Amino acid sequence: MKSLLTQLLVGSVLLVSIAACGGDTEFKVPETREEQLAMLDAKKREIREINTQIAELERAAGEDTKAVDTRLVKAKTLEAINFKREIELQASVESDEIAVVTVEIPGRVTSVLVKDGQYVKKGQTVVRIDLESVNVQKAELNTNLELAKDILARQERLRAQNIGTEVQLLEAKNAVDRLNKALEQLDLNLAKSAIKAPISGTVEQKMVNAGEYAAPGMPLMQILDAATVKVVADVPESYLRSVKKGQKVRVEFPNIDMIREARVTDIGRTIDAANRTFRVELALSNRDRMLKPNMLASVYLVDYQNDDVIVAGSETILEEIDGREYVYLAKPMEGQKDVYSATKAYIQTGENDAINREIIGGVSPGDILVTEGMRSLSNGEAIKLQMDKPVAQANIN
Repeated sequence: MKSLLTQLLVGSVLLVSIAACGGDTEFKVPETREEQLAMLDAKKREIREINTQIAELERAAGEDTKAVDTRLVKAKTLEAINFKREIELQASVESDEIAVVTVEIPGRVTSVLVKDGQYVKKGQTVVRIDLESVNVQKAELNTNLELAKDILARQERLRAQNIGTEVQLLEAKNAVDRLNKALEQLDLNLAKSAIKAPISGTVEQKMVNAGEYAAPGMPLMQILDAATVKVVADVPESYLRSVKKGQKVRVEFPNIDMIREARVTDIGRTIDAANRTFRVELALSNRDRMLKPNMLASVYLVDYQNDDVIVAGSETILEEIDGREYVYLAKPMEGQKDVYSATKAYIQTGENDAINREIIGGVSPGDILVTEGMRSLSNGEAIKLQMDKPVAQANIN
């Protein structure tokens, strides 16, 4: 009986094919390789569909002892997960605090007390300047002060004898006060011969040596406090709504194989007119001093997030000619052990990233999704599964 059913079905298919071709049974091989491959795929699909129909007829007629021809495909059980999409931004490391040591009073450098790479504390003397000109001025002022004090004493004695005027006495007192204040200023300038570190940190670059002349504003050395650094990135204007102060982001440093988590500490208040970006800063602790200024980094900013949603690889989602999207689900085939039927399921999709896409309609958690081999399947074709999760977890109702 099985042979008779098979012959009847094959004969019916041949008759339908002849009728569809207008009675012309001549077979023509297409000229181009693309057309040949397309026809070959179509013919193989017709054969699989015929085999599937034969199997269904055999089962309906009670002839179910023969094993069904199947194809092996890969599949996974769908589940709802938290989906987020990240954008990658190129960034660099900058020092959070850097200071340049300079002098206020010109002089010749007598000694440099630190070396490159040395750690210094705030207030520590790092350079000494010879202020010989200030010492000369101080000596001259001391001489003038002694004279002014002598004149004041004489004016006080004369005034006690009602000789001289009150104005002369006041002028003498004013001269002494003026010279005392000038000496105080010189003493302050002399104290500046010891140049001190304005911050605690590491001497990053020494730019002066003993014997050289230092002018006001001239940089003597650069001190870097690298205990805390900041990662700076330029974010495209289109992501302005996606960035918020305090937001957590992932930062990767590829050259030292390090991944850190940081928070957005500052968002630029202007858009760069040249490249339509705005500046974002992230603070990072750097007590191990592994992060160096100007080091390259990659910042991964979450642009979109949706919780409890089904996500599938973009390559598993196929499209009809009319634009409808679909996937192949594996449904248990009745009467067959470990055999499934490839079932076309039309879906609605949402957001996507470079790899995955949301599926917001058409499938449910627990459905078995064909992930590899789906492009050559036909609806209803018998398949066997290679699962990345146990089939028992799937929803097969």
